[in-house]
Amino acid sequence: MDLRLLTFNYWIEAARDQLARAALYSAPVVRADFLRMTQSFVRLALRAANAMGCAARKALCLRILNWLRADLIHCTA
Repeated sequence: MDLRLLTFNYWIEAARDQLARAALYSAPVVRADFLRMTQSFVRLALRAANAMGCAARKALCLRILNWLRADLIHCTA
């Protein structure tokens, strides 16, 4: 299996786990910290998607980042 695909899968899984942890907290500050960490994992997955040249994975990462950004704005507003 391609190392870039393994890297992408690793970071997406890490982001998914971090997002599941964020759902456990209702305090906006704590939730925002988890969401920021999730964003960093998705950015790393986006790098792997770019390295693979996979438009579908890149689009997935960008959609997730947009959603996380909107949720962060909601947490900090």
